[in-house]
Amino acid sequence: MNRSIRRLYLSVVVAFGLLAGFLGWWQVVAAGTLENKRGNPYVAEKERRIDRGAIVSADGRFLARSVPTTIRGQHVYRRVYPQGALAPHVVGYATPQLGSTGIESAFNRYLAGSYGAEPLLRRLNLADKRGANVYLTIDT
Repeated sequence: MNRSIRRLYLSVVVAFGLLAGFLGWWQVVAAGTLENKRGNPYVAEKERRIDRGAIVSADGRFLARSVPTTIRGQHVYRRVYPQGALAPHVVGYATPQLGSTGIESAFNRYLAGSYGAEPLLRRLNLADKRGANVYLTIDT
């Protein structure tokens, strides 16, 4: 009886050790790759809550901007392109499902508000997540 209890104890300790090891691996080592995986719903939801900056042409017209909207009782932002098909190859697009291209991708750091001291201020709850505007030399 004593021998079987010892074996059971050792198997439970090994099982918990393996469980703790795998959880630590997923939460510390593999966390970055899991977050960047395409189709991650957490990242998509986080991006929908960001007030991305506007893309403005040289004559002051908005080529892209974020519009606040409510979806299922949650305050989120939707990206709109007021000029429609004007210079879509340059402006690109930014959607949580498809990612981003063009200026939306090249200046994503500024448009999403991840520049300068902004990330630190948001962590300290001193500023809301709001992106900077990008001004282009394209004239409509």
